[in-house]
Amino acid sequence: MAKYWTTKEGKEIRISEISNSHLLNTIAMLERQSKIGVERVISYGFGDNGNFETGEVEILEGKEYLESIKEYKWLKDEAKKRGI
Repeated sequence: MAKYWTTKEGKEIRISEISNSHLLNTIAMLERQSKIGVERVISYGFGDNGNFETGEVEILEGKEYLESIKEYKWLKDEAKKRGI
């Protein structure tokens, strides 16, 4: 099964075809984001007034954030495979 990364432009590329520099930069970007943390909506729905509302929001950071991104493991595995 081919594993893909989606670029910020929305283009899907095979992780095995990413250049070494792009691969390392992508891993570094995800690791920087893990230190800052990102918000994730964990509940949402329609309120009593019929409007769509978000409920709980959690902050993912560190290891929890990285584990939530399946592509991160794929990127790390590819870097290890290449010896970089």
